[in-house]
Amino acid sequence: MDVQTKRVLALLVLLASCEFGQPEGQVLKRATGPSIPAKDPNYLVIRPVFENPSTEAPSSARAFGHTFFFGSAKLLDLSDFDLRTAETQPNGSEPSKAIVVLQLTPEGDRILGSWSERNVGKRLGIFLAGQLINAPRVESRVDTFIPIDGDFTRAEAAQVVQRLRRGGGAA
Repeated sequence: MDVQTKRVLALLVLLASCEFGQPEGQVLKRATGPSIPAKDPNYLVIRPVFENPSTEAPSSARAFGHTFFFGSAKLLDLSDFDLRTAETQPNGSEPSKAIVVLQLTPEGDRILGSWSERNVGKRLGIFLAGQLINAPRVESRVDTFIPIDGDFTRAEAAQVVQRLRRGGGAA
């Protein structure tokens, strides 16, 4: 896995560990222009993961020194995000860093909001380019948009946005 892919994965860490909603003082970007099809829907996949093996979770993957187990059913893929809305925003706590913000489609919003509301306390696996990058615990309902936070420079965050706007396809 290349460095950029690892960093994109790190940005997705907050997907389920943060409360999501509109950040104070920020306005969500209005999608304009034709929709962007997901060329590689599996570039970004969100699925439930478990800390212990079970019959519903036979496969395993490692992330951050822990093994997590998951079934084949995915909750979301790249097609559940409105790729036109992908943008970088300054990371308020670190001026040299940036975050990526990505809105869910109405269907993605419905799916993730419903699942996360029913599964507070469980883990949600974030897979980028087929690799589990994180498995944060769901703290509250997750919907509307996802702030993707990580240790990105502004240039790295811009590269992530470019790939998202290409539908997950490589350059």
